[in-house]
Amino acid sequence: MRRSSSWSKVSKLAMNSKRQRRERRCVLARLWHGAKGCESHRRVGELRISWTQLAACGFFRECPFQETESSVAELCALIPATARLSRGARCLLPQVLAWLGNHGRLPLGVAGVFSDKDMRPVKLALTQKRRERCYDAVVAVRLLALSRFLLCEKLQEVVERWIWRSGSVARKAVALQLLEGEGKEALGLRDLQLGLMARKSLADGLEALPRKRLRLVAEAQQLLQDENHKVRECVLYALGTSGPTAASPCAEAMVLCLEDDCADVRGQAARSLCLLASEAASDEHFNPTKIAKAVAPLMSHHHGQCVVDRAAEGLARLGDVSAPLVTEYLVDGEALERQAAVEVLRKLGEPGIHQAASLMSHSNPGVRRAALRIFQGSNCDVLTVLPGIDKDIGALMDDPDFRVRGVAALALCHLGPEATMPFASTLLSRFNMNPKAAELRDLLAALASLGRSASWASEAVRDCLWAEQWSVRRAAAETYGEIAGTFEAQRDEVTVTREAAVRLSKLLKDHVVDVAESAAKALGCLGFEGARHAQAIAHCLDDDFGLAEAALVSLLKLLGHECFATKEAAAAGIALHFKGGGQASPRARASLIEALLREAKSEERNVREESIQALGCLCAREQRPKWQYCILKEVMLALDDVQLSVKRSAIDALGRLNLPSEGVEQRESTLKMLLMSPSRQLQRYARQALERCSVSFREGEVLLALRSADVRKKGIATTMQHLFVCCIIFTCTYTFWRTCHFFFEMLGLMLGFVTALLSFCFAA
Repeated sequence: MRRSSSWSKVSKLAMNSKRQRRERRCVLARLWHGAKGCESHRRVGELRISWTQLAACGFFRECPFQETESSVAELCALIPATARLSRGARCLLPQVLAWLGNHGRLPLGVAGVFSDKDMRPVKLALTQKRRERCYDAVVAVRLLALSRFLLCEKLQEVVERWIWRSGSVARKAVALQLLEGEGKEALGLRDLQLGLMARKSLADGLEALPRKRLRLVAEAQQLLQDENHKVRECVLYALGTSGPTAASPCAEAMVLCLEDDCADVRGQAARSLCLLASEAASDEHFNPTKIAKAVAPLMSHHHGQCVVDRAAEGLARLGDVSAPLVTEYLVDGEALERQAAVEVLRKLGEPGIHQAASLMSHSNPGVRRAALRIFQGSNCDVLTVLPGIDKDIGALMDDPDFRVRGVAALALCHLGPEATMPFASTLLSRFNMNPKAAELRDLLAALASLGRSASWASEAVRDCLWAEQWSVRRAAAETYGEIAGTFEAQRDEVTVTREAAVRLSKLLKDHVVDVAESAAKALGCLGFEGARHAQAIAHCLDDDFGLAEAALVSLLKLLGHECFATKEAAAAGIALHFKGGGQASPRARASLIEALLREAKSEERNVREESIQALGCLCAREQRPKWQYCILKEVMLALDDVQLSVKRSAIDALGRLNLPSEGVEQRESTLKMLLMSPSRQLQRYARQALERCSVSFREGEVLLALRSADVRKKGIATTMQHLFVCCIIFTCTYTFWRTCHFFFEMLGLMLGFVTALLSFCFAA
């Protein structure tokens, strides 16, 4: 009976608890999700907040203003279930109310360098993680939805500040959440009234989004009328990236941006419209013909360089429809418009070539020159499209205008050697007619584009090396290097390359740095004959920045040449330069050391030998421990080489290296071991290496002697102090002992006297 009664009591309690949970669930189902969140966070739900605190933050809907306090749970229950808020936004309301009552922070993470009392601090490393930033972006959009519903300006200001302070990842995530917010959070871009900094950050996020994320970019159409030009420009970029289908609702607004007050906005609008028109198949909003007519007026020079360049870039994407519109600017336009038209017609291909062919006989020399520029930079096969055009271009080499003649030579050589050879005599005759510097530069550039095929003009180019105009000398040096560099592999033409190397090495001392720079670059193209002048090139490493950079590039090119003899000669020249006390920048030294360390492992014996020796000369004054240890390691490995010459170079380099104290001890022990080598040559080289570094050894011995003398003096002084103290202690001890001995002796005498006296008394 007792068991049955106890069991019935337990079952009744269980039924009562189930009934209570069911009733509670029914009550929560009638409420909204925020009240349930308060039940799960009882500590937050039980906080007391005064109505005056809430009233100070803005106007709240559905909230009767009183002077009493209420709990967060009671405030959450005031929000109706039909409110336009998502479940996630409702869950955040208790934390928002607690923050408004100064009892917490918003769930938005901001890095410690941007400390903020309204947001939780996080580590700077977490702000770079995509997952953390995307979660914060979702929270930010939900908080914006709450601020819109509650009309809380303070909350919106904090969220805008977070968007402004967040990085690129967070900005992209916020932009994506707002684009898709209409379906997720019942909040879209049309519902927001953000501040300037938040709008700029949002526009940056839209600009950085990929194409597949911009399906709903039309939601940002209102930002095209934003007062800030940067926002408009970023939105136009995003629209151009999104594709014709996504951007079609914004077509009219984008066309209106072509007349914007800001030049950057006009240029970006032209670029985006042309990009969308080139991708649109049958979309009437982005008809290529209409877009080309709308964008073409931006080619005028009144709009500025930026707008003209972007309009030209866009029109080049539209194909044939833009060719007649651009040709008008080529004929009647200013210099800027004509240059932009040339670039557009070059990129159009065949339509641009046909337009250029029709303008070659124009009366204006500027138009003829622009038409030839189109042939010069065209990417298609001009002779295939227009078979007889080479003759028309060659005829313009006798044009009255010298600038037309120079550009005609460039265009003719661009067609190839076969088209140029019939006019070779005409080209050479122009060198003998005292041409102007501009025409000479164009002729030399044309021959440089031919390379080895212009070998017939090598003498004419060689004579231009000593021209009065420095620009002509610079162009001649570049062209001579291009022509003579192709002769390297031909044994019967070695003299041409050798003569070119000698002449170019003299130009390294030209008083104009640009000429010397071109000569240094040209010497790097001459292979072995250029490597023979590596020492002269290395002398330029401590000169002007441009010349030093050109010399470094040439030396590295020669060290990386496929021919072993070229590598050997280049390494030998570098060694001679630094052995004579030559200087170079730290960057040049590091680059040369890397290249020489690589060549020290070459299969060719001579290359290894010269590379090791160059490393020793290069690092005789090297102060960076990194390279000191790397070179010491490579030199020590070279001492085990099979070839005796490589060992000699390693010993020589070992004697030249500037090493730290540990390396000095290792070098000294290594050289002393080599003195006992069975090879007399190695013994001699080891002895010479010891003599070479004896100065540093003697300096080290002097320092050691001084240090030992100081230590010895200090030791003597300390010893004397110890002896003095010991003498004092001994004297005191001896005196104390003598005093005690005398005392005990006197005590003994007195005891004897007393004993004798007492004996005498008792006897009496």
